[in-house]
Amino acid sequence: MKFFTIYIFLVFISVSSHSQKRPLPESAVLKIFEKKYDSLRILLKDSLSRGVNNINDYNNVFRGFEKKYLDSLIVEFKRKSGIQITIFTYDSLMTSKDSVEVTTQIIGTKYQINTAIGLSFPNKSMSIWNDSLTNNTIFAEHKAKYMIDEKFIPYFKSGQLFRGTVEGLQSIIKWMTNRRRESKGS
Repeated sequence: MKFFTIYIFLVFISVSSHSQKRPLPESAVLKIFEKKYDSLRILLKDSLSRGVNNINDYNNVFRGFEKKYLDSLIVEFKRKSGIQITIFTYDSLMTSKDSVEVTTQIIGTKYQINTAIGLSFPNKSMSIWNDSLTNNTIFAEHKAKYMIDEKFIPYFKSGQLFRGTVEGLQSIIKWMTNRRRESKGS
């Protein structure tokens, strides 16, 4: 009886494993991909409909204490300067490499964020968008490119995503603080 039970079990596993080895048709694969893509887009839209936080980690890059540290830097800077900085990390299916800049700009404009930092680590793309009415004179586009290339990317290339974000954010805060002092002094 024991042998018969083991035999039936092995036959069942064999049949079920053979049925799983058949490749899915391309249309089924595309439906799965589209469903995941749509669900991530919906996740982005739904979370934005509830408003934005200082740290919006849709790619789940940062651990809890890392989010709290980044948030504390942003809160302290906003308290001193009145300038709102917000960070977004996007999943690779939420945005394409070419749309990180546009997505970050749209979110920044819609939510009246002074400086929005969009990071898509899977797409190896990032953008820093500034509200041109209140902030562009302090942190111009050419300075944003410099910060990306010199402060964020060197750490990102070595896999230090949190450290690169901290270093980049601190550099932006320092630059803006100095520029505000200069403009008030002149």
